[in-house]
Amino acid sequence: MNAIAPRRQLALNLLANYGQLLLMAAVTVFLLPLYLRLLGPAQWGLVAQCLALQGLLFALELALGPPLLRDLAAAPERAPAVFGAYLRSYLRLALPLFVAGQALLALYPPDAALAWPLRLALVQWLFQFCNGAALGYWNGLQRHGEANRRLALALLCKHALALLLITQWQASAVAWLLPFVLIGLVELVLNLRAVRAQAPAAPAATAYAAGRAVAAYAPAAALGLLTGQVDRLVLAVLLPAADYGRYFLAATVVLSLLQLQMPIQRAFLPRLAAAAAPRRELRAMLRASLLLVVVPSLLLASLAPPLLRLWLHDAATAAVLAAPLRLMLLGVAALAIYAPFGAWLLAQRRHRRLALINGLTLALQLAVLLRLTPSLGFTAGALAWLVCGLVQLAFVPWTGLPRVEPAHD
Repeated sequence: MNAIAPRRQLALNLLANYGQLLLMAAVTVFLLPLYLRLLGPAQWGLVAQCLALQGLLFALELALGPPLLRDLAAAPERAPAVFGAYLRSYLRLALPLFVAGQALLALYPPDAALAWPLRLALVQWLFQFCNGAALGYWNGLQRHGEANRRLALALLCKHALALLLITQWQASAVAWLLPFVLIGLVELVLNLRAVRAQAPAAPAATAYAAGRAVAAYAPAAALGLLTGQVDRLVLAVLLPAADYGRYFLAATVVLSLLQLQMPIQRAFLPRLAAAAAPRRELRAMLRASLLLVVVPSLLLASLAPPLLRLWLHDAATAAVLAAPLRLMLLGVAALAIYAPFGAWLLAQRRHRRLALINGLTLALQLAVLLRLTPSLGFTAGALAWLVCGLVQLAFVPWTGLPRVEPAHD
């Protein structure tokens, strides 16, 4: 019974994480075209600019979320103190950025139509970013079902109210953003109250300092983030707009596949941090990555030309993108194989080694992009993805694998 329970918990956690991912995908597929039609190109363009700003700001969660999951799993008996320390870290990071953003909008106001949407987008980001601490609490304690149920309910309420305001009040970016602000505040308050009820304040003797853990991991997180963004940053400068637009279509497919790794990461990182038999968890995470990310990536790579034609309805563009997309998908497959070993480094707090791997990977990507883009165009971006995956895969023996557990484990 004891051997079955952890496996059942893992399966339920993966199911909850992928269910949330499917819900997000459904929102993208079905609601975004509806919003575009209801709001019109001009107002939806304002929303898109706000979402782009939030996307950059939400990347900061990469420096806080993984160590929070790890530290909660490693010391569940100190969960109240760990949660409180990380919540303060979320606030210390978010509040100055929020104030600075609002001050910049006051000092250098953008176009009048964009000013209020940007202000609301910053408020929404503040609430949602801090809510990450509460969601991280449940995920770190391997209660992914509770975290994803709350996230899904709030998401559905936000979109339902947004549709109501757009259709019954006014079709504007402000009307779209207001529900995300209001329900985001309610979501944050309810989630924090629920965590506090489940994890009452810890005595001062069990105080925990999250700042040191976050500071140690931040360089590795920043370098890791850049390895996934550097191709678009460099090619946006070096390529003509038309070529960059075509490359961005292929990058969208790749980023969508990379999202399939996130539920695996959230499910296994706490288990790796707390495992008495980490090698077994590492093998299980590798199997999940192979099945759920590597196999789909290789399948899509083999079917790239017909799938691109079906998706784009443009045979010429599909033919140009097929070979680069294959290279990028091979890179994704390699990254998915490396992912469990990167999670192991994080679980073991080997931040310097993780930062060094990410830094060397980024340097080689930059070399490929700067050297080859003038001659190969956006194919250089695809090669940068392949280099990213292969370089990290080459470092697997250097990640310091856990020793083989005794047979009775």
